[in-house]
Amino acid sequence: MARAKDKAAANAITFGGKVWTVGVLTWEQLAAIFPALTELHSLDQSGRVLARLRVIVAALEGQATEAELRLLPTGVDEIFAASEVVADISGFVRLGEHLAATAIPSKAGTSSSPMPAPAPDGLPAKSAS
Repeated sequence: MARAKDKAAANAITFGGKVWTVGVLTWEQLAAIFPALTELHSLDQSGRVLARLRVIVAALEGQATEAELRLLPTGVDEIFAASEVVADISGFVRLGEHLAATAIPSKAGTSSSPMPAPAPDGLPAKSAS
C-alpha cells in the first residue's frame, strides 16, 4: 500500500496552486509532450515557458481544458517543476539519458589519435608523425 502512495505522490504535479495526479499517458498525450520537450533547447525563454505549458496541458487532458488551465494563477517555477515531473512520467528523461549514454561510445583506455582529414584534392593527408 505504501508503494501505491509513493507512486501517486511521484505522479503528482502542482499547477495553479492545485495538486493534480498525472495518470498513465496515452499515445496522443505523448505525441504532444515529446515534441514540446525536444524543442526546449532551441527556444528563447518565453518559448520555453510556452512549450512547458503545452506539456502540462497535454498531461492534464481529460482533467481540465487548456482554457481552464490558463485561468489558474501560476509562476515560472511551478511551470518548470510540473513539466519536469511530466517529462519523467512520460519516460522522456530516461530516454534522453539512455540515448546520450549510448550515442557516443566510450574511449576509455584507448590512446589512438583521430585520423587526419583528407586533403582538399581528395588525396589522403599525411600524418604529422
